[in-house]
Amino acid sequence: MRLLLLIAILVIAPAQGAVILLYHHVATDTPPSTTTSPKVFLSHMQYLKDGGFHVVPLSQVIKEAQGKLTLPDKSVAITFDDGFQDIADNAVPILNKFGYPYTLFINPDRTTYPRMMSKATLQKLAKAGASIGNHTAGHPHLTTLPLEQARQAIIDGQLPNHPKWLAWPFGEYSPALEKMAAQMGYVAFGQQSGPAGPWSSLTALPRFPAAGRYANLDTLKTKLLSLHMPLVSSDTSMIQGERSPPLTLTLKSRDPMATLFACYFLGQRVPIVLNGNIIKVPSIALPPGRSRINCTAPSQSKPGRYYWWSQAWLSGTGLH
Repeated sequence: MRLLLLIAILVIAPAQGAVILLYHHVATDTPPSTTTSPKVFLSHMQYLKDGGFHVVPLSQVIKEAQGKLTLPDKSVAITFDDGFQDIADNAVPILNKFGYPYTLFINPDRTTYPRMMSKATLQKLAKAGASIGNHTAGHPHLTTLPLEQARQAIIDGQLPNHPKWLAWPFGEYSPALEKMAAQMGYVAFGQQSGPAGPWSSLTALPRFPAAGRYANLDTLKTKLLSLHMPLVSSDTSMIQGERSPPLTLTLKSRDPMATLFACYFLGQRVPIVLNGNIIKVPSIALPPGRSRINCTAPSQSKPGRYYWWSQAWLSGTGLH
């Protein structure tokens, strides 16, 4: 009886996971789509404190995704892509005020560019506790490059004595790139949304963008409270043609309410077919470039909170 009870708890209990936030600029004079103002960024950080969130180093999120660690509920990691100087000027003092760890994904060949952090600045931040990750040497669209050229961009973007963590430029990757990254010993991160955890790919861990229209705290609150979806997909390839493949999604826990499972594409609800814990998602016509489908399901054990899963797609000539 005790064994049966334990099995029931494991099946029903929420899957562990953590939200990873993605920022680019924290400023008032940078491109709106990738910018979070210092005032709004401060409100995000204050909400994390007031809401009882656990802001953890990215290394701990990776260990949990690898099955080596169990994080507390409401764990969050903070990341920044590209290494803009405004992060050092405007975000870091706020992060230091709260004592929050953070990770910078940088392009080392851009450290001499205007408005980018210099090597000296990066060294100073790293010495103070910042984690530094790889964002390739030149921020190319890797899926458009020959594989060996993409490999070299990753190699040239790796700073010595820093972890082999890779943020895919533009959030773009392919099965071949994922395989290559794994063989090179990298853990990699995308820009599709959803909490990261044991059911995530270690070469495409999800992150929630928190800039531009996604910086709104009212909508970000729902994402910060989202739960890691215990789900297996029949196709996780980002590279597609003019249409996405039909998907078969399998829930591996009873806590997500399958009867209320819903998927959305370009703001429209997608018709799905439910059969127990199996969800069938039809093929979708894809616009050129990047797009994604977001799927959610309410939790039974945590009322008011939702499981969240996203599949990113990349469609168009020359993207293979």
